[in-house]
Amino acid sequence: MHGADANQWRERFDRLAGSPLFAVFRQDASVGSQIAAQTPNGGQAQQLASLLDQLQWITLAGVPEANRLRLVAEGECPNDATAHDLADVLNGIRVFAQAGLNDPKVRHQLDDQTREAYIELIHGADITRLDRGETKSVRLVLEITEEVLRASRFTPAAAPADAPAHSLQPSHR
Repeated sequence: MHGADANQWRERFDRLAGSPLFAVFRQDASVGSQIAAQTPNGGQAQQLASLLDQLQWITLAGVPEANRLRLVAEGECPNDATAHDLADVLNGIRVFAQAGLNDPKVRHQLDDQTREAYIELIHGADITRLDRGETKSVRLVLEITEEVLRASRFTPAAAPADAPAHSLQPSHR
């Protein structure tokens, strides 16, 4: 790989050089649409899908810090309007997630430690816009704690209230 293409890749790799875990993706314009197609109520995810489809590059970096993992995801946008809209949508998702975790039904379904771990993750999320001259970016920083990992591993999927209880015993016919 030579020329401008190699320089674009090198610039992003250089930016992530201090991270022990990282990935660089040149964006395929259909990723957001594919995510929306796999999401229940995909119509509600169309704005996010449209914005994700406009990203030119995505970088991910993970940096272990004591008992947590700092995860940094950055999407490069073609213009400031897209970066602004993407940051607004991500902040909106954060607000809805927090409201969902405070819903009385969710409070009843999740144990307090799990709920608090997720709330801490949401509160600690940092969403910022960056201007690098030719490119505009949106950066999402998450602090993945031991509590978040424990909560995600042990949170049982809640069965719908009207679903019949299933026995763990094998059926005998």
